[in-house]
Amino acid sequence: MEAYTHHSFWQLYATSKPFRENIYNPDIFVRYSIDQLKNIYLTRLQIGYEHKSNGQYNTTDVMLNNRPMGNISRGIDMLYGILRFEDEQLHADLKFWVPISSLEDNPDLMDYMGYTSLELQYEKNRQVLRGVLQGNFITQKGSLELSYGYPIGKSVNLYIKGFSGYVDTLVDYNQHVNKIGVGFSFSH
Repeated sequence: MEAYTHHSFWQLYATSKPFRENIYNPDIFVRYSIDQLKNIYLTRLQIGYEHKSNGQYNTTDVMLNNRPMGNISRGIDMLYGILRFEDEQLHADLKFWVPISSLEDNPDLMDYMGYTSLELQYEKNRQVLRGVLQGNFITQKGSLELSYGYPIGKSVNLYIKGFSGYVDTLVDYNQHVNKIGVGFSFSH
């Protein structure tokens, strides 16, 4: 199977309303259904390859107003596994990943992103409450994201998201941020 996720961070408050960053996230995976084990509710194993990048080229040598621009290229290729536990409207995804590409554009990315995440999601009447905890146990850096989605169309949700921690975007992955966002999600 394959999937594609695209995040665009639009700065409506800025004068020219630019996009702060676009994150491209194609994914190829296989998914195995697992019979429920005694009182554990393990229902699925997913193994895949994921690419995540902001699509920027290496700007180390680019000058802007006679100043070096710095490198804004960010990206990572990784292999991952997900264990899903389910019970009616609640599911939990425990995800583990390992980078398989060079991290020369962002050598300390894994210090902030870590190698694991736990996602809890509760869904009822097409409304979705979701929490994601992600991070690196050794560096003690990570993030917490909480979101709520409300259906406004057949395949469109309005959502509000709160985020605290690192790696909300790739361009400033090593900066701790606290923010609240409002957006739309589309699915079919």
